[in-house]
Amino acid sequence: MSILMICLVALLIWKFGSFAARFLGGLLIVLTIAGLSSDGPHFVAMNAPLAMATGFGLWMLGHWLFAFKYKVWRNSLALRLFSLPGLHLFAPIPTNHSAAQPEWE
Repeated sequence: MSILMICLVALLIWKFGSFAARFLGGLLIVLTIAGLSSDGPHFVAMNAPLAMATGFGLWMLGHWLFAFKYKVWRNSLALRLFSLPGLHLFAPIPTNHSAAQPEWE
């Protein structure tokens, strides 16, 4: 029974995971910014960096999963972010990353 549940969860993550992660990550980022701008309770300001990092991480995970499944980047912002020097190592498909060129004197 537990193997069936694990397979079902894995299938649902594969089918809907990239959309859900991108949507929930973006929603968390927007709600955090809205909570900070509306001068909400003190705990909103205390947890804002963690909430923003979690939202950004979910958004990036959704784009990573989409690129892994379809072998194409969902949008140019994800391609640019995964082309950064540290993140290009985690990209599931090729990016625009190029090594730094030495300066000639």
